[in-house]
Amino acid sequence: MNRKQMNKPPALGKAMVDSIEVINRLSARELIAINEMIISRLKEIRREECAQKAQQFKIGDFVSFEDDVKKREGIVLSIHQKTVKVFTTEELAWKVSPTLLKKLGTPSSSLEKLAHDMFPKMFS
Repeated sequence: MNRKQMNKPPALGKAMVDSIEVINRLSARELIAINEMIISRLKEIRREECAQKAQQFKIGDFVSFEDDVKKREGIVLSIHQKTVKVFTTEELAWKVSPTLLKKLGTPSSSLEKLAHDMFPKMFS
């Protein structure tokens, strides 16, 4: 298999195959310019996804997320453009991407107790 064949996965449509052929003829400078446009567009898409997902939460929601160690549960304290501040059952505040958060239907007993102990006005 030659280099051009390796760059044309068979599952791609004609428009994508044509694009790959154009890309294979571009100079390094042109490829860098296209790369910058692609990165910019990907960042824009991620910002939109974050903003859309953040709208699903409100202060006081019970949520969960997973970090490298374990699944954590907490309460939404604040909502920002890129992150949601979550106070966890370990009594730590985390800034978490809203795309990583899941609403909890029913909070665990430890999370419910934390909510009532730490935020009595909010959860009375």
